[in-house]
Amino acid sequence: MELPSNEAICSAVETGHLATAVSEYVGMKGVEAKRLVAVPFDFPARALRMIRHRERRASRAVTAMAELVKFKKKASTA
Repeated sequence: MELPSNEAICSAVETGHLATAVSEYVGMKGVEAKRLVAVPFDFPARALRMIRHRERRASRAVTAMAELVKFKKKASTA
């Protein structure tokens, strides 16, 4: 099933016999309202990529994010 947003995913889980994996932040309201149940599990590591539009100049925020990602990557491999 493909849904347009995290909220739509949580709503689908709330109304049916479904399960999903979303961040704690996304599911927090449903869990606090006791409409969802959090089931902790170890999610496998995966490679993520930072992408941006090739023809647009990187803003200061994008540049700072890229530096943060590089720093965390170096720290985790050290």
